[in-house]
Amino acid sequence: MNLLEHYIEKVVSVEDVTKEWEDFMRKDIPNFVETDPMLEIKILINCMGIEEYNILWYHKSEWDKIQEQGYYVA
Repeated sequence: MNLLEHYIEKVVSVEDVTKEWEDFMRKDIPNFVETDPMLEIKILINCMGIEEYNILWYHKSEWDKIQEQGYYVA
């Protein structure tokens, strides 16, 4: 499987879901504490000319890099 660049066309919304992420992770790691906020990003992307609506979860630090580049690889 090849990795492809997914270009950001439009960011619909960004929501902080750190609490939900911590609750999910604590099922396996009881003392888990998130140090980098987790975000849920609703986004319109373009990959090889095909536009898609996606919901992504990224740490804030990762999302900042993706926004700077204008794309992510998946």
